[in-house]
Amino acid sequence: MTDETDSRPARPAVAAHRPAPDLAPPLPPSPVRTSRLLWIGSFIAGLVVVGIAVLHREAHSEQLTALVEGIAPGRAEETLESVATVVFVAALVALGVVITVQALLLRAMMRHHGSSRMLMLALLPVHVFVAVLADTFLALGPEGIYLRGLLVLQFALAVSGVIAALLPSAAAWFRGADAGRRAGGRQAG
Repeated sequence: MTDETDSRPARPAVAAHRPAPDLAPPLPPSPVRTSRLLWIGSFIAGLVVVGIAVLHREAHSEQLTALVEGIAPGRAEETLESVATVVFVAALVALGVVITVQALLLRAMMRHHGSSRMLMLALLPVHVFVAVLADTFLALGPEGIYLRGLLVLQFALAVSGVIAALLPSAAAWFRGADAGRRAGGRQAG
Protein backbone atom coordinates (compact mmCIF):
# COMPACT_ATOMS: atom_id res chain seq x y z
CA MET A 1 0.00 0.00 0.00
CA THR A 2 2.79 2.42 0.65
CA ASP A 3 4.00 2.01 -2.92
CA GLU A 4 0.63 3.17 -4.30
CA THR A 5 0.51 6.34 -2.21
CA ASP A 6 3.98 7.32 -3.28
CA SER A 7 3.15 6.84 -6.96
CA ARG A 8 0.22 9.29 -6.99
CA PRO A 9 0.93 12.79 -8.23
CA ALA A 10 0.82 15.65 -5.77
CA ARG A 11 -2.29 17.79 -5.62
CA PRO A 12 -2.04 20.98 -7.61
CA ALA A 13 -1.79 24.21 -5.67
CA VAL A 14 -4.82 26.49 -5.46
CA ALA A 15 -4.48 29.13 -8.17
CA ALA A 16 -6.50 31.91 -6.54
CA HIS A 17 -6.60 32.63 -2.86
CA ARG A 18 -9.96 34.39 -2.97
CA PRO A 19 -12.56 33.38 -0.41
CA ALA A 20 -15.77 31.71 -1.49
CA PRO A 21 -18.55 34.10 -2.51
CA ASP A 22 -20.92 35.20 0.22
CA LEU A 23 -24.35 34.03 -0.87
CA ALA A 24 -26.19 35.28 2.21
CA PRO A 25 -28.78 37.90 1.32
CA PRO A 26 -27.96 41.40 2.51
CA LEU A 27 -29.71 42.56 5.64
CA PRO A 28 -32.57 44.94 4.96
CA PRO A 29 -32.09 48.53 6.10
CA SER A 30 -33.42 49.54 9.50
CA PRO A 31 -36.69 51.06 8.16
CA VAL A 32 -37.58 47.74 6.55
CA ARG A 33 -36.72 45.82 9.72
CA THR A 34 -38.70 48.35 11.77
CA SER A 35 -41.63 47.99 9.38
CA ARG A 36 -41.51 44.22 9.84
CA LEU A 37 -41.58 44.57 13.64
CA LEU A 38 -44.47 47.03 13.49
CA TRP A 39 -46.45 44.71 11.24
CA ILE A 40 -45.78 41.74 13.49
CA GLY A 41 -46.99 43.83 16.43
CA SER A 42 -50.12 44.66 14.43
CA PHE A 43 -50.73 40.97 13.77
CA ILE A 44 -50.30 40.13 17.43
CA ALA A 45 -52.75 42.85 18.49
CA GLY A 46 -55.31 41.56 15.97
CA LEU A 47 -54.88 37.98 17.09
CA VAL A 48 -55.33 39.02 20.72
CA VAL A 49 -58.61 40.70 19.73
CA VAL A 50 -59.74 37.49 18.04
CA GLY A 51 -58.66 35.41 21.05
CA ILE A 52 -60.45 37.60 23.58
CA ALA A 53 -63.59 37.67 21.45
CA VAL A 54 -63.60 33.89 21.15
CA LEU A 55 -63.02 33.43 24.88
CA HIS A 56 -65.93 35.75 25.71
CA ARG A 57 -68.26 34.58 22.95
CA GLU A 58 -71.12 33.69 25.31
CA ALA A 59 -71.24 37.22 26.71
CA HIS A 60 -70.85 38.62 23.19
CA SER A 61 -73.68 36.39 21.99
CA GLU A 62 -76.10 37.83 24.55
CA GLN A 63 -75.03 41.41 23.85
CA LEU A 64 -75.12 40.93 20.09
CA THR A 65 -78.58 39.40 20.33
CA ALA A 66 -79.72 42.50 22.22
CA LEU A 67 -78.06 44.72 19.59
CA VAL A 68 -79.74 42.85 16.73
CA GLU A 69 -83.07 42.97 18.55
CA GLY A 70 -82.73 46.76 18.76
CA ILE A 71 -82.22 46.88 14.99
CA ALA A 72 -85.04 44.44 14.12
CA PRO A 73 -87.54 44.32 16.99
CA GLY A 74 -90.29 41.72 17.03
CA ARG A 75 -88.28 38.88 15.46
CA ALA A 76 -88.21 35.36 16.83
CA GLU A 77 -85.54 34.63 19.45
CA GLU A 78 -83.96 31.89 17.32
CA THR A 79 -83.65 34.29 14.38
CA LEU A 80 -82.00 36.92 16.55
CA GLU A 81 -79.53 34.41 17.95
CA SER A 82 -78.73 33.11 14.46
CA VAL A 83 -78.13 36.63 13.14
CA ALA A 84 -75.99 37.47 16.17
CA THR A 85 -73.89 34.34 15.61
CA VAL A 86 -73.46 35.11 11.90
CA VAL A 87 -72.43 38.70 12.65
CA PHE A 88 -69.97 37.55 15.33
CA VAL A 89 -68.35 34.95 13.07
CA ALA A 90 -68.28 37.35 10.11
CA ALA A 91 -66.45 39.98 12.16
CA LEU A 92 -63.89 37.40 13.33
CA VAL A 93 -63.40 36.05 9.81
CA ALA A 94 -63.01 39.55 8.36
CA LEU A 95 -60.37 40.39 10.95
CA GLY A 96 -58.61 37.08 10.29
CA VAL A 97 -58.63 37.63 6.52
CA VAL A 98 -57.11 41.12 6.87
CA ILE A 99 -54.38 39.76 9.17
CA THR A 100 -53.64 36.89 6.77
CA VAL A 101 -53.45 39.11 3.68
CA GLN A 102 -51.20 41.56 5.49
CA ALA A 103 -48.95 38.72 6.66
CA LEU A 104 -48.63 37.43 3.09
CA LEU A 105 -47.81 40.93 1.86
CA LEU A 106 -45.21 41.31 4.61
CA ARG A 107 -43.63 38.04 3.54
CA ALA A 108 -43.46 39.29 -0.05
CA MET A 109 -42.03 42.62 1.10
CA MET A 110 -39.25 40.91 3.03
CA ARG A 111 -38.37 39.02 -0.16
CA HIS A 112 -37.59 42.31 -1.92
CA HIS A 113 -40.96 42.74 -3.66
CA GLY A 114 -41.40 46.48 -3.34
CA SER A 115 -44.84 46.45 -4.94
CA SER A 116 -46.20 44.73 -1.83
CA ARG A 117 -45.68 48.02 0.04
CA MET A 118 -48.19 49.70 -2.27
CA LEU A 119 -50.62 46.84 -1.81
CA MET A 120 -50.27 47.23 1.97
CA LEU A 121 -51.02 50.92 1.57
CA ALA A 122 -54.07 50.11 -0.56
CA LEU A 123 -55.23 47.59 2.05
CA LEU A 124 -55.35 50.19 4.85
CA PRO A 125 -58.88 51.43 3.96
CA VAL A 126 -60.09 47.82 4.10
CA HIS A 127 -58.35 47.52 7.46
CA VAL A 128 -60.25 50.61 8.69
CA PHE A 129 -63.56 49.12 7.56
CA VAL A 130 -62.84 45.79 9.25
CA ALA A 131 -61.67 47.54 12.44
CA VAL A 132 -64.92 49.54 12.57
CA LEU A 133 -66.90 46.35 11.93
CA ALA A 134 -65.01 44.52 14.67
CA ASP A 135 -65.42 47.47 17.02
CA THR A 136 -69.16 47.53 16.43
CA PHE A 137 -69.77 43.81 16.85
CA LEU A 138 -66.91 42.57 19.03
CA ALA A 139 -66.06 45.42 21.41
CA LEU A 140 -69.10 44.89 23.63
CA GLY A 141 -69.40 44.62 27.35
CA PRO A 142 -66.82 45.35 30.03
CA GLU A 143 -63.85 44.10 27.95
CA GLY A 144 -65.01 46.20 24.99
CA ILE A 145 -62.74 49.11 25.86
CA TYR A 146 -59.71 46.78 25.78
CA LEU A 147 -60.75 45.35 22.43
CA ARG A 148 -61.29 48.84 21.05
CA GLY A 149 -57.85 49.87 22.29
CA LEU A 150 -56.27 46.80 20.70
CA LEU A 151 -58.04 47.49 17.40
CA VAL A 152 -56.75 51.08 17.42
CA LEU A 153 -53.27 49.81 18.32
CA GLN A 154 -53.43 47.27 15.51
CA PHE A 155 -54.32 49.92 12.95
CA ALA A 156 -51.75 52.41 14.28
CA LEU A 157 -49.00 49.78 14.05
CA ALA A 158 -50.08 48.87 10.52
CA VAL A 159 -49.99 52.52 9.40
CA SER A 160 -46.59 52.99 11.05
CA GLY A 161 -45.33 49.85 9.30
CA VAL A 162 -46.42 51.16 5.91
CA ILE A 163 -44.82 54.55 6.57
CA ALA A 164 -41.54 52.91 7.62
CA ALA A 165 -41.57 50.73 4.48
CA LEU A 166 -42.02 53.82 2.30
CA LEU A 167 -39.00 55.71 3.67
CA PRO A 168 -36.23 56.56 1.15
CA SER A 169 -33.63 54.08 2.42
CA ALA A 170 -36.21 51.29 2.22
CA ALA A 171 -37.09 52.34 -1.32
CA ALA A 172 -33.39 52.25 -2.25
CA TRP A 173 -33.15 48.69 -0.89
CA PHE A 174 -36.11 47.59 -3.02
CA ARG A 175 -34.73 49.36 -6.11
CA GLY A 176 -31.39 47.60 -5.62
CA ALA A 177 -33.11 44.23 -5.46
CA ASP A 178 -35.14 45.05 -8.60
CA ALA A 179 -31.99 46.07 -10.48
CA GLY A 180 -30.28 42.83 -9.46
CA ARG A 181 -33.26 40.80 -10.66
CA ARG A 182 -33.35 42.63 -14.00
CA ALA A 183 -29.61 42.14 -14.51
CA GLY A 184 -29.89 38.47 -13.60
CA GLY A 185 -32.75 38.03 -16.06
CA ARG A 186 -30.67 39.52 -18.89
CA GLN A 187 -27.80 37.17 -18.24
CA ALA A 188 -30.03 34.12 -18.16
CA GLY A 189 -31.88 35.17 -21.38
